[in-house]
Amino acid sequence: NLEESHLAAETISGKKIKVYANIGDAKEAKEAQLRGADGVGLLRTEFCFLDRASLPTEEEQYEMYKAMLDELPEKEVVIRLIDIGSDKKVSYIPMEDEENPALGIRALRLGFKHYDSLLKPQIRALLRLSTSYNIQLLFPMIATPKDLQEIKNAIKKESNDLKSEGIKINESIPMGIMVEIPNVALLPELFVDEVDFFSFGTNDLAQYMMAADRTNASVSDYIPEAISGILKMIENVVGIAHNKGKWVGICGGLAADTSLTEAFINMGVDELSMPASVIPKMKSFVRNLK
Repeated sequence: NLEESHLAAETISGKKIKVYANIGDAKEAKEAQLRGADGVGLLRTEFCFLDRASLPTEEEQYEMYKAMLDELPEKEVVIRLIDIGSDKKVSYIPMEDEENPALGIRALRLGFKHYDSLLKPQIRALLRLSTSYNIQLLFPMIATPKDLQEIKNAIKKESNDLKSEGIKINESIPMGIMVEIPNVALLPELFVDEVDFFSFGTNDLAQYMMAADRTNASVSDYIPEAISGILKMIENVVGIAHNKGKWVGICGGLAADTSLTEAFINMGVDELSMPASVIPKMKSFVRNLK
């Protein structure tokens, strides 16, 4: 029922959880709004880079992100920085053939390798939108505090450049990291003071935990076996994050799995992000929980 999908997801005993959408273009943004998304937990910017013959400029990216944000007035939108490489290749950036691309130069690692053409225009486009929309930035493929510092420094540098060009930006955009590398899931205390939130990418976290490439069908049986370990990690991160007043979301495939929803709510997960089509069913499911 679409009418009811705009109501809050609250259990009978009064526990609330935010139900957000994963989107990649303006059409999906529109659908998220229609189906009652409380916000967007994962705006996948990589779709602006895929299926094209040349690199999108800062201006093109600005327009693409703006088109999505315009469909979601006032909503909180978590935007993940570039996450290409590995199984998401583009023709216009030289990518080495790697033995293990999932463990290689992907996401921000690739972004920093081609900083001026990849990360810089993206960061600038997003900073320019930050005063008009309720955006938060999400950093993929963070493994160490040094990785986190590197991207935060880059954002600071681009912020200062834009300000010196007379462009207003939001000085306090919330920033968070994807929990997809086990080092972060096991040691959130190394990162918690430097971020505003954590978002679990359960698909990648599962493949790294099980040493099983999720694009390789012959080892795919290992992936579901990661769930109990992932639940333990989520509980760990939630405890440490909440202790410091930070929030935790899940934007990977497990967020939409109703057999886990009650466990997530009981652990104190703040937000679940999923394909928009699933949101009405998920909200109704939560409202029927005790």
